[in-house]
Amino acid sequence: MRLVRWTSGLATAMAALGVVPALAADLPVYEPPAAISIPAPYKPWQGFSLGLLGTYGFGEHEHKLSHLDMDGPMFGGLAGIHGQMGNWVLGAEFDGSFGSISGSRGHKLVNELNRRDPSMARRAKVDSSGDPVKDKDGKPIYELIKTDKGDTKAPAEVKVQGETKEQRQARLRQDFDSGRYTYPAKASIDEFYSFRARLGYAFDNMLLYGTGGVGVAHAKLKTEHPYWGEYSDARYGVTPVVGGGVEYKFTDALSLRAEYLYAFPFNVAMKTKLTEWKPQNRTNASFDGSHMIRAGITYYLPAF
Repeated sequence: MRLVRWTSGLATAMAALGVVPALAADLPVYEPPAAISIPAPYKPWQGFSLGLLGTYGFGEHEHKLSHLDMDGPMFGGLAGIHGQMGNWVLGAEFDGSFGSISGSRGHKLVNELNRRDPSMARRAKVDSSGDPVKDKDGKPIYELIKTDKGDTKAPAEVKVQGETKEQRQARLRQDFDSGRYTYPAKASIDEFYSFRARLGYAFDNMLLYGTGGVGVAHAKLKTEHPYWGEYSDARYGVTPVVGGGVEYKFTDALSLRAEYLYAFPFNVAMKTKLTEWKPQNRTNASFDGSHMIRAGITYYLPAF
């Protein structure tokens, strides 16, 4: 009886051992899930950039008795570096342009003279110190002066009988101060550089941005004074600049931009060569704000 139970138990165990491998063979083989590839964020505005820039600028210039409207083209290049986080783009750019934003004027003699006698000219009366004599309403008092050639030439060329050098200088200064006479003058900006930060918001391939920084202008001034002589000088001036624009990428690497930039009013210290008129030995040429409309094409190097 005991032998029968052992034989039955052994048979049961062997059957069980035979069944388990069969079931294991039918189970599926475990495989780890495939790795998911996450694409890198799309950053079309990130990286280094190089470009070409065209500018049309306009503004005003003041220098003592000069008031000139200035305008003209400039051409140059730019370089920049930008980073992009989501839709926001932050970077810096440097640009330099060359050309001529300029204004000039010729000789102008405002006729305030008595034409009935060409040998007589009307001028503002001055005192012994050269200051204008005015009436109770603050208007200059005019007087007639005897000339040898009338008033057809510049005030410096009109010779007054019995006039001393000091009297002539006072008369000329009064003519210029009153605006009766203007002499040839030219002012220009022939170089312009700026270093600016840019902050923009990208709509895929279009970027709207604002910009601001520091501008450096090389200004020239030239005059041909009939009495104190010819004068010319050129100096650099520094001014803040602000602006904004839109840029559009028409390929992965190339973009077009339209931009407005404003250079704040600035003065340029000119060292004059004139010696006769003491107050003008050193003076400032004032540029009363320059407006610049700019267009450019930019190449973006592969993003870092």
